[in-house]
Amino acid sequence: MRKFKSYNINAQQQTIGDNSNVINGHNNILKQFFNTFSPKTVTPSDIHKVCEILDGNLSENTDFTFTKNPDWVEKMNYNSLYRYRSTFEEYCMFYESVEEVFTSTAIDGNRLLRVINNIYKDELIDNPDLKSDKIVRNTINSLRIIVENSYKSTSMTSEHIEDVIISVVFFAFTRCKILEKPPENNN
Repeated sequence: MRKFKSYNINAQQQTIGDNSNVINGHNNILKQFFNTFSPKTVTPSDIHKVCEILDGNLSENTDFTFTKNPDWVEKMNYNSLYRYRSTFEEYCMFYESVEEVFTSTAIDGNRLLRVINNIYKDELIDNPDLKSDKIVRNTINSLRIIVENSYKSTSMTSEHIEDVIISVVFFAFTRCKILEKPPENNN
Protein backbone atom coordinates (compact mmCIF):
# COMPACT_ATOMS: atom_id res chain seq x y z
CA MET A 1 0.00 0.00 0.00
CA ARG A 2 1.44 3.34 -1.00
CA LYS A 3 0.93 6.53 0.98
CA PHE A 4 1.01 9.95 -0.59
CA LYS A 5 1.58 13.17 1.32
CA SER A 6 0.32 16.42 -0.03
CA TYR A 7 2.32 19.59 0.55
CA ASN A 8 1.30 22.94 -0.88
CA ILE A 9 0.27 21.57 -4.29
CA ASN A 10 -1.93 23.98 -6.19
CA ALA A 11 -4.91 23.01 -8.31
CA GLN A 12 -2.95 23.45 -11.57
CA GLN A 13 -0.49 20.68 -10.55
CA GLN A 14 -3.20 18.10 -9.86
CA THR A 15 -4.58 15.63 -12.36
CA ILE A 16 -7.95 13.95 -12.55
CA GLY A 17 -8.66 10.70 -14.36
CA ASP A 18 -7.53 7.10 -14.38
CA ASN A 19 -4.80 6.24 -11.88
CA SER A 20 -4.51 9.80 -10.62
CA ASN A 21 -4.74 10.99 -7.05
CA VAL A 22 -6.06 14.39 -6.10
CA ILE A 23 -5.49 15.57 -2.56
CA ASN A 24 -6.47 19.01 -1.42
CA GLY A 25 -5.37 20.59 1.81
CA HIS A 26 -2.30 20.53 4.05
CA ASN A 27 -0.52 17.30 5.11
CA ASN A 28 -3.29 15.03 3.82
CA ILE A 29 -2.57 11.34 3.34
CA LEU A 30 -4.09 9.11 0.68
CA LYS A 31 -3.69 5.37 0.99
CA GLN A 32 -3.68 3.95 -2.50
CA PHE A 33 -4.66 0.32 -2.52
CA PHE A 34 -6.83 -0.13 -5.57
CA ASN A 35 -3.87 -0.82 -7.88
CA THR A 36 -2.14 -3.27 -5.53
CA PHE A 37 -4.54 -6.18 -5.99
CA SER A 38 -6.93 -7.33 -8.65
CA PRO A 39 -10.56 -6.40 -8.13
CA LYS A 40 -12.72 -9.25 -6.87
CA THR A 41 -15.90 -10.24 -8.61
CA VAL A 42 -18.25 -12.54 -6.81
CA THR A 43 -21.65 -12.73 -8.44
CA PRO A 44 -24.83 -14.11 -6.86
CA SER A 45 -24.73 -16.83 -9.53
CA ASP A 46 -21.24 -17.90 -8.43
CA ILE A 47 -22.26 -17.83 -4.78
CA HIS A 48 -25.30 -19.95 -5.64
CA LYS A 49 -23.17 -22.56 -7.46
CA VAL A 50 -20.74 -22.96 -4.57
CA CYS A 51 -23.49 -22.94 -1.93
CA GLU A 52 -25.47 -25.50 -3.89
CA ILE A 53 -22.49 -27.84 -3.78
CA LEU A 54 -21.85 -27.28 -0.08
CA ASP A 55 -25.55 -27.54 0.78
CA GLY A 56 -25.77 -30.92 -0.93
CA ASN A 57 -22.88 -32.35 1.09
CA LEU A 58 -24.75 -32.64 4.37
CA SER A 59 -27.36 -35.34 4.81
CA GLU A 60 -28.64 -33.97 8.11
CA ASN A 61 -31.59 -31.57 7.91
CA THR A 62 -31.58 -29.80 11.23
CA ASP A 63 -32.76 -26.24 11.67
CA PHE A 64 -29.79 -24.03 12.46
CA THR A 65 -31.16 -20.56 12.88
CA PHE A 66 -29.54 -17.42 11.60
CA THR A 67 -28.18 -15.33 14.42
CA LYS A 68 -26.41 -12.09 13.73
CA ASN A 69 -23.31 -10.91 15.47
CA PRO A 70 -24.04 -7.29 16.38
CA ASP A 71 -20.46 -6.05 15.78
CA TRP A 72 -18.17 -8.15 13.62
CA VAL A 73 -15.22 -5.76 14.09
CA GLU A 74 -15.48 -6.37 17.83
CA LYS A 75 -15.62 -10.09 17.14
CA MET A 76 -12.43 -9.90 15.05
CA ASN A 77 -10.68 -8.07 17.89
CA TYR A 78 -11.97 -10.53 20.48
CA ASN A 79 -10.72 -13.52 18.46
CA SER A 80 -7.37 -11.86 17.64
CA LEU A 81 -8.05 -12.17 13.94
CA TYR A 82 -5.17 -10.48 12.15
CA ARG A 83 -4.53 -11.89 8.69
CA TYR A 84 -8.18 -12.50 7.86
CA ARG A 85 -9.27 -9.16 9.27
CA SER A 86 -8.18 -7.34 6.11
CA THR A 87 -9.46 -10.19 3.95
CA PHE A 88 -12.89 -10.04 5.59
CA GLU A 89 -12.91 -6.25 5.27
CA GLU A 90 -12.25 -6.68 1.54
CA TYR A 91 -14.93 -9.36 1.07
CA CYS A 92 -17.64 -7.77 3.24
CA MET A 93 -18.95 -6.03 0.11
CA PHE A 94 -20.45 -9.38 -0.97
CA TYR A 95 -22.41 -9.84 2.29
CA GLU A 96 -25.81 -8.96 0.84
CA SER A 97 -25.32 -11.20 -2.21
CA VAL A 98 -24.40 -14.12 0.04
CA GLU A 99 -27.36 -13.40 2.32
CA GLU A 100 -29.67 -13.36 -0.69
CA VAL A 101 -28.45 -16.82 -1.76
CA PHE A 102 -28.63 -18.18 1.80
CA THR A 103 -32.24 -17.06 2.15
CA SER A 104 -33.33 -18.25 -1.30
CA THR A 105 -35.59 -21.25 -1.62
CA ALA A 106 -33.04 -23.18 -3.71
CA ILE A 107 -30.39 -23.23 -0.96
CA ASP A 108 -31.00 -24.36 2.60
CA GLY A 109 -29.04 -21.59 4.31
CA ASN A 110 -29.57 -23.05 7.77
CA ARG A 111 -28.15 -26.37 6.69
CA LEU A 112 -25.24 -24.73 4.90
CA LEU A 113 -24.38 -22.71 8.01
CA ARG A 114 -24.40 -25.98 9.90
CA VAL A 115 -21.93 -27.48 7.40
CA ILE A 116 -19.58 -24.56 7.96
CA ASN A 117 -20.06 -24.70 11.73
CA ASN A 118 -19.33 -28.45 11.77
CA ILE A 119 -16.13 -27.97 9.77
CA TYR A 120 -15.12 -25.20 12.18
CA LYS A 121 -15.85 -27.39 15.23
CA ASP A 122 -13.86 -30.26 13.70
CA GLU A 123 -10.93 -27.87 13.31
CA LEU A 124 -11.20 -26.95 16.99
CA ILE A 125 -11.34 -30.59 18.05
CA ASP A 126 -8.38 -31.57 15.86
CA ASN A 127 -6.34 -28.46 16.71
CA PRO A 128 -7.44 -26.92 20.03
CA ASP A 129 -4.42 -24.58 20.24
CA LEU A 130 -4.72 -23.21 16.72
CA LYS A 131 -4.94 -19.43 16.38
CA SER A 132 -8.05 -17.86 14.86
CA ASP A 133 -6.46 -16.99 11.51
CA LYS A 134 -5.36 -20.59 10.98
CA ILE A 135 -8.79 -21.90 11.94
CA VAL A 136 -10.38 -19.60 9.36
CA ARG A 137 -7.79 -20.65 6.75
CA ASN A 138 -8.39 -24.36 7.47
CA THR A 139 -12.17 -23.89 7.29
CA ILE A 140 -11.81 -22.14 3.92
CA ASN A 141 -9.49 -24.91 2.68
CA SER A 142 -11.93 -27.64 3.75
CA LEU A 143 -14.80 -25.94 1.94
CA ARG A 144 -12.64 -25.39 -1.16
CA ILE A 145 -11.75 -29.09 -1.27
CA ILE A 146 -15.45 -30.04 -1.07
CA VAL A 147 -16.31 -27.69 -3.93
CA GLU A 148 -13.36 -28.62 -6.14
CA ASN A 149 -14.04 -32.35 -5.67
CA SER A 150 -17.76 -31.99 -6.33
CA TYR A 151 -17.94 -29.52 -9.17
CA LYS A 152 -15.56 -30.50 -11.93
CA SER A 153 -17.38 -28.86 -14.86
CA THR A 154 -17.28 -25.21 -13.97
CA SER A 155 -15.97 -22.15 -15.72
CA MET A 156 -14.87 -20.73 -12.39
CA THR A 157 -11.15 -20.78 -11.69
CA SER A 158 -9.73 -22.01 -8.40
CA GLU A 159 -9.08 -18.39 -7.45
CA HIS A 160 -12.68 -17.45 -8.19
CA ILE A 161 -13.98 -20.39 -6.14
CA GLU A 162 -11.70 -19.20 -3.32
CA ASP A 163 -13.20 -15.68 -3.56
CA VAL A 164 -16.72 -17.08 -3.26
CA ILE A 165 -15.80 -19.35 -0.35
CA ILE A 166 -14.15 -16.49 1.54
CA SER A 167 -17.34 -14.46 1.02
CA VAL A 168 -19.43 -17.36 2.35
CA VAL A 169 -17.11 -17.91 5.34
CA PHE A 170 -17.28 -14.19 6.14
CA PHE A 171 -21.07 -14.48 6.14
CA ALA A 172 -20.86 -17.48 8.51
CA PHE A 173 -18.48 -15.45 10.68
CA THR A 174 -21.02 -12.62 10.97
CA ARG A 175 -23.68 -15.19 11.88
CA CYS A 176 -21.46 -16.58 14.67
CA LYS A 177 -20.95 -20.00 13.10
CA ILE A 178 -17.16 -19.71 13.23
CA LEU A 179 -14.98 -18.23 15.98
CA GLU A 180 -16.16 -17.16 19.39
CA LYS A 181 -18.79 -14.53 19.94
CA PRO A 182 -17.55 -11.79 22.29
CA PRO A 183 -19.32 -11.67 25.64
CA GLU A 184 -22.17 -9.20 25.74
CA ASN A 185 -21.60 -6.03 27.67
CA ASN A 186 -24.11 -5.67 30.45
CA ASN A 187 -23.68 -1.91 30.79
